[in-house]
This record gives sequence, structure tokens and C-alpha cells, in this order.
Amino acid sequence: MTVGHATRMSALSGTKCDEFDVPQRSSLNGYRDESIILPIKDATRLYTAVTMSIHDACRKWVPVFGTAFATIALMLLLAWVMPVLAGVFAEDTSAGMDEHRVAPADSRLVLSDDAAPADLWPHVRVFEDRSTRLGVHELNRDAFVAPETPRWSFGNLSSALWLHLPLEVSGGDGQWLLSIDYAALETVDVHVLEKGQEIGHHRIGAGMPVGQRPLASRIPAAELDFPAAGSYDLFIRVQSNSSLVIPIRLQKPVDFHLEQSAVGILQGALVGVALVLMLFSLAQWSNNGGVMFACYALKVVSFALFSLSHYGLLSQFLLSADALIDMKFSPVSVLLAIVAGCGFVSTSLNVRQTQPLANFGLIVLSLAATLIMCLALAGWIDYRSTFFMTALIGPLMPLLAVWSAIANMRAGDRAGAYMLVGWVLYSCGAITFALLIRGVLVPANYWTLHAVQFGVLLEMLMLLKVLIIRIDALRLEAENTAVEKEALLSMALTDSLTGLANRRGLMQELESALAGVTPDRRLALYFMDLDGFKAVNDREGHAAGDRLLVGFAHRLNDVCRGKDIVARYGGDEFVMVAVGLGSEADAERIARRIAERIVTVTGKPFDIDGHSCEVGVTVGYALAADDGTTAAELVKQADAAMYEGKLAGKRCVRRFEDKLPRAA
Repeated sequence: MTVGHATRMSALSGTKCDEFDVPQRSSLNGYRDESIILPIKDATRLYTAVTMSIHDACRKWVPVFGTAFATIALMLLLAWVMPVLAGVFAEDTSAGMDEHRVAPADSRLVLSDDAAPADLWPHVRVFEDRSTRLGVHELNRDAFVAPETPRWSFGNLSSALWLHLPLEVSGGDGQWLLSIDYAALETVDVHVLEKGQEIGHHRIGAGMPVGQRPLASRIPAAELDFPAAGSYDLFIRVQSNSSLVIPIRLQKPVDFHLEQSAVGILQGALVGVALVLMLFSLAQWSNNGGVMFACYALKVVSFALFSLSHYGLLSQFLLSADALIDMKFSPVSVLLAIVAGCGFVSTSLNVRQTQPLANFGLIVLSLAATLIMCLALAGWIDYRSTFFMTALIGPLMPLLAVWSAIANMRAGDRAGAYMLVGWVLYSCGAITFALLIRGVLVPANYWTLHAVQFGVLLEMLMLLKVLIIRIDALRLEAENTAVEKEALLSMALTDSLTGLANRRGLMQELESALAGVTPDRRLALYFMDLDGFKAVNDREGHAAGDRLLVGFAHRLNDVCRGKDIVARYGGDEFVMVAVGLGSEADAERIARRIAERIVTVTGKPFDIDGHSCEVGVTVGYALAADDGTTAAELVKQADAAMYEGKLAGKRCVRRFEDKLPRAA
């Protein structure tokens, strides 16, 4: 609670309620089902419209005013806009309700089984017990005054706060259920008085293990039994290290349980979304190894932990026996989110390179959050100190994130725009929630109580888009690297002049082809040397000689089959490998026919720059596995056969006849 609130509530003793001026408050309905008048999709639309407008304005004016100034201006604008939006979400359109007034001091709230109770807020009176020692029978009823705080939000108080609610039970079974939809309240004492005599007392709150509470629910709740129709007084004493957000409701038990089931479905859905996002990011971390994926997963875990802890599900289902441990998880999860957020912003936006000052701030903030988290888990600082320190450093995270995002957006990084929108959405929810728990401007209603959850969820979806952009960049980089690697490998295995395989490429492909040789699938290797090439090269020049080699390569490609191998061995020497030639007799016949065709097509004149050039070719060949079984052996023996053809007059075909010793 602010100093102003404490001052207003201190002047209480001996003053009657009707002597106080009723403050002007926003026209907000009580926290009940009817107050939720905007569907979730409309709220999301409004959030998106506001943040996108801010985003567009930043893109327009940031180049003029600078990144730092634009960041500060944006955060101040959000701090001003969010309380207004909170009022819009909670606005009641029902006719006949004027909430600028409170009920008269002697007016009682009527409870009837035939109708839902009227709005509780106008009937509530409050009293701050700074001594924290007063009992229900020691209270001065004239000291209770109409609250001057936003609806159901009383800020931070170290003292005890009493709420008085006068009731008139009109009949029925007398079974009603009181609940306070804020799970973090530690100690709540509910006293039911009839004609000044206490007829019922219930202690509820997060400070008690679930098994010791009157109802094993996620929020403080107790069943009230009114024995007969008549007037009753409800006194509720609240004391907590957390903020005093006390949205009280009186319902029939069946309505309460139905509503809590719906809330459980909502929380389960949010945690389920967080689980899917976490598994996705961990899978990407496993595949790509980027730190930003681990940071995103950690941030999602912190969101799920906060949702389970702050909204009471952790104590209800997982830590029902230890309430003190459960209470630590709420601020610790926020600190964990700060650490993860710093890492994600730094790595995903490459802040270390682009914004060294912002990166230094992120490092310092991450270390501070880690230190506070360790101290809290070790029990060296209490809940209130942890909460205060978290609230102190928490706003720095979105400030640094928005700063970095705007800088990246100005540099043309598409991820910066999504990062900006994501942190703006988070800031909308966080600022609303921060004002709520401080009892400033923002009332407690469905939207404000869940504002931080909706804000973080939308932020997670925006940051997921940042991840997708980075994944696409990594994939593109990997594809480019693969293409470059393939190009380099191709250059290493390809002859740059003819485009055929070079000697290294030939030997690599030949080893693979030899692995498929069987008695019914032989292989022929042809070693060819051009006859008369040197004369053409000397007479026409090296350029003409190169074009002649390219022309001969094209003719070899025309002769070979699709699965055959053609390579330039060096100079005017070429090699061709024909595979799948069949049995020994068939292989010899096919191999010779191919060789003779090579000689024939080579004998035709080549047109080089309008000049006709004639060369021949001498071909030597060897069969695998008849003449050799290794690549080196076959090349050596086919070369020997070609040399024998040169000695025999050139422009002919020769097969290796085992005149040279084979390789061992």
C-alpha cells in the first residue's frame, strides 16, 4: 500500500463511516462472472492493436530521437496506458449500477438462494490493525471505513487488514462459500458473528498446507453455515508478506466448484502450451546447439512455474505438505525468467556485437538475479525481501530488451521487430500486474489478475517467431555451407577445363564401381591418348588446343552410357570406364565395340574457330576382374595397352595382354 493509503487508513479510530467522503473510483463491477464482459479474443486484439501502433511509431521516430530515448519513452507510455486498459477490460455496462457510491453504513448485503449476491465491494469496510494483535471482539466497528484503494487491491502492508461485510440471509439452506481469488495470501481468518456472538471461525491461506485447510482448493476458501435467516457480520482478517489483493466472493458451493474447474482448465491449457514450446526449443537446441534455444526453454519453464505457483496449483497438487517452500517459487520463477530472458535477448539478437553497453547491462542483471535467487533458495533472505529485490530489478529486463530490439530493428533485422512487440506485450501485462499488487490505479478483476499470464504467453509466441527466424537463418547458412563444401569438393574432383572428373575424381568413382564387379557384371577401363594433338597445339596455339580437348570430351560423353565414367587423366590423356558389361565373352565384345566407336568419332575433323583440325586417338583397355582387381592396377594395364597401340602405329585399339607384371 502506498504512503497515501496508509495515511488515509491510519485515521480510523473513533470516526464513523458516514463522516468520510466517498472517493471517486472507476465504474468497475465486483469480481464475479458478470464482470468478464469482453471475450479473450477481443482483449488480444486490443493488446495487439496498441502494441503494433507503438511498434510503428518506434520505427518512424526512433531514427530521429535515438534508441535510448525511444526505449524510455515507450516504457513510460506503457506505464500510462495500461491502467486505462485495465479499466476498459473491467467496465460494467449493466444498467442501474452506479459504483461512484458506496452502500450506507447500516446497509447489509442480502444473500438469497434464488439470486446471486449483489456486488460486495460497496458494502465492504476496512480497518488497518497496525499492532496485528487485535481480536474480532476487540474491534471498534466505528473505526471501519469505506476503502479508498482500487477495487479489492490494498497494496503492500506489514500490518493486518480487517474487512467487515454486513450480511442479511433471507433464507434457504444457509450454505455459502467464501473465496478469495488470490492464492498468495498467507493468513486469512474468517469470523462469522450473529448478534455480536461468534458462531464460526475459519483459518485459510497459503501459509497452511492444503491438507490443513477447510477446503483443499488452490485459493483461500471456506464454507459458511448460516443456521437461520437473519443478520450476520462477516469479519475477515488478512495478513501476508505478499500484496493484499483480496477479491472476495460469496457463492453457492456448486457454483464455486464449477468455476474452479474452469480455471483449472485454463491454467492447464497455459501450462500445456508452455510444455509444447519447451519441448520444441529443447529439440532445436539438440539439433542446432544454440544457447538461445536453451534460454527460451528456461524462460518457458519459468512461466509454467510462475503460473503453477502464483495461482495456487503447485501447492494444491505438488507441494501440498510444505506451504513455505511453495511460496518461494513465485518470486524465484520471476528471477529465473530474468536470467533466461537476458540470455535469450543477448544471443538471439547478437547484442554482444551490436550493442556492447546493453550486453553489459544484461550480464549484470543476470548475475544480480542469480544471486538473489540463490539467497532466496538458501533461506538467507525472506519472502518479502525477495519480492522487493525482484520488483526492483524486474523492470530493467524489458527496458534492456526493448533497447536491444529497437537497435536491431533499425539495422534491418526482422527478428528485432518481433522481439520489440513481444516485450511490449509482456510489459503490458507486467505493468498492469505490478500496479495491481501495489494497490495503485488498477482494480482486481479477471483481466488484471491474469494480465501477466496473458502478457507472457503472447510474448512467448512473439519470441517463438524470433526463434523461427533464427532457425531459418541457421538452415540457410547450413545449406550455403553445404553448397560451398560441395562446390569445393567438386572443384577438387573435377577438371576445370572440360568439366569431366579429374584424376582424383576418377580414382574415387572407379573404387566405387569396382565394388559392384561380379562374374556377370564386368567393367572395362579405357586409357586414351590423342594422336597429333601436340602439332595442333603448337600450330594453332594453346587456346585452340584447349577447345580441341573440350570438343573431344563432348564426343566421349556422346559415346558413353549414362552410368559410365569419363575423366581427363592429364594433358591429352583421357579415361573412360564402362560398367555392367556382362559375362567374359560379352564384356570383351562390348568393350571392343565401344573402343572402336571412340576411335571412329575421334577421327572426324574438329571445328576450331572456323578451322578444321584432325586428330586421332589410341585406345588401350583392360577388363575387371580378368585383367586386374584394383583401380591402380587397371589404369596401369590399360596405359600399357595404349602404349602398345602407339608402337603399333597409333589410331587403334589394344587390350592388355599380360605382358607387364601385375601389381601385387
